[in-house]
Amino acid sequence: MTEWNVTAAYRSDRGHVRSNNEDAVAVDVQAGIFIVCDGMGGAAAGEIASRKTADGVFDVVKRNPGTSLAAAIAEANESLFLVAGGANYLRGMGTTIVALKLNGDVAELANVGDSRCYRLREGVLEQMTEDHSFVAEQMRRGLMTEQEAATSPMKSVITRAVGTCESVDVDTVRWQIEDSDIYLLATDGLTRELTDHAIAEVLRDIQEPEAACDVLVAAANRAGGRDNVTCVVVRIASGDSI
Repeated sequence: MTEWNVTAAYRSDRGHVRSNNEDAVAVDVQAGIFIVCDGMGGAAAGEIASRKTADGVFDVVKRNPGTSLAAAIAEANESLFLVAGGANYLRGMGTTIVALKLNGDVAELANVGDSRCYRLREGVLEQMTEDHSFVAEQMRRGLMTEQEAATSPMKSVITRAVGTCESVDVDTVRWQIEDSDIYLLATDGLTRELTDHAIAEVLRDIQEPEAACDVLVAAANRAGGRDNVTCVVVRIASGDSI
């Protein structure tokens, strides 16, 4: 098994339009756990949903490293659904989640909603998650073009979320880690403002995760900052390439 050197950083910004930040992050580089959530719901419900979910999944995986991300998210969903039913102002709250766990030579990824994970490998950017949103599903069925999706009034509608139903369908994928991999986890406040091309340029040009996060968030805000903007950048290096 390769000995990897992992460096990471994250940034979360309110943006230029929203009055509060409903995104949440949980990161532990040593444990190889990286989580981003984007909450939804009235009043403070979105903030509560994202924070409880990020912390809940993080705690389960940290305490029990053998637990899959899908199982941890299912447990967090049950807990959040019960909380949402306990107070009127919390009804309907939910959150997206994208979570990455590094274990030896394997990366495990899980997601619900439209928060994304990208992988930059050998200069090529690939979206590793599939959006669970109305426009993404219409595009996959050939009923909407990318241009139509970008301007659709339905582009904010997600079709899966943590906490809104008794159970949740979680997408998962695993892959072998390779030297010089860079992973980006981000809410749609970043990915709606920046093209994949712009994101790839930043990740190619800026090796330091903290600096890359700063540049990505600043670019999203310059492009409009119409939503909360959150990202985590993770860089992998072998001992030979540090």
